[in-house]
Amino acid sequence: MVSAQDLCAVFNKILKDGWGFVPGFDGQVLTKEMIDNKITDPNIKQAASKWVGKHVVDAGGLFANAFRTLGILDGYNSDGSYPHTIFTEFCGETGKLPKGGLLPGTVLFKKHNDKYSGVGLYIGNSLIIEAKSTKIGVTHSRLNSEWTYWGKLKDIEYEELPSKAALRKKEVRDMRVLRGPVKVTGTTRPINVRAEQNMAAKVIDVLPIGTKATVLEDCGEFCKIQYTKVGYMKKEFLLQEVQSNERR
Repeated sequence: MVSAQDLCAVFNKILKDGWGFVPGFDGQVLTKEMIDNKITDPNIKQAASKWVGKHVVDAGGLFANAFRTLGILDGYNSDGSYPHTIFTEFCGETGKLPKGGLLPGTVLFKKHNDKYSGVGLYIGNSLIIEAKSTKIGVTHSRLNSEWTYWGKLKDIEYEELPSKAALRKKEVRDMRVLRGPVKVTGTTRPINVRAEQNMAAKVIDVLPIGTKATVLEDCGEFCKIQYTKVGYMKKEFLLQEVQSNERR
C-alpha cells in the first residue's frame, strides 16, 4: 500500500522540477520534433515551444505519471476523459465540497456539463498541485469554489500527518548509523522498498514486519538494504540486530 505522503512527495518533486503543460502528454521530455509531429493545433504548437527540453504533462497526464512512478493503478493512460475516470473508477470514497478536514493526498475535481474536467492533488494548507495551462505548467493553486468534488484513491493509505513533536523525535532517531543485520520494524503494515533513496522513487517491493535484511549502505534518511533483492528503505523502519559474537 502506498501512503498519501508518498503521493504528495511525487507531486512536490514534479512541481519543484518545473514540469510544463502540453495536452496529450504524461511526462515525456518535449522536443521540437514532438511539437512538429504530434501537435496539430498551431496555437498549441506556439505555446508549447516554451517547454522544449522539459518534462510535460496535461491535467490527467500528471496523475498518470505519478501512478506509474508509484506502481499503482496499472493499465490506465491519460486521455481526454482521465479526470472523469479517476473520479468514477480510481476513487473508493468520494463527496462534494466543502468538506472539513481534507487530508493531504485527496484528489480534487472541477465539474463541467456533468463531466469531471479538472483534477488536482490537495497537499495541505489549502494548496493544490495541478497541471494548469500551457502558459503556467504544473503549479500551486489555492482551494476555492471552482473545486467542487473530492475523492480518496483506492490504492492510497490516508493518515493524519505526524505532529511536530513526532517529527522531532523521528529526526533524532534517524541520526543512528546502521550497519549489517537489521529487521523491519516500527508499524503494523508492510513497509515500502524503493528503487532509489527518496520518497518519490518507485516502490519495488513491500516487506512485512520482522523481515530480516542487511544494510549495505547508510544513506542518512534511507538505508540501502539487501534481502532477496536490493533496494532502499527509510531508516526509521529498520532496527539493528545484535550479532551473536557481540553477545558473548
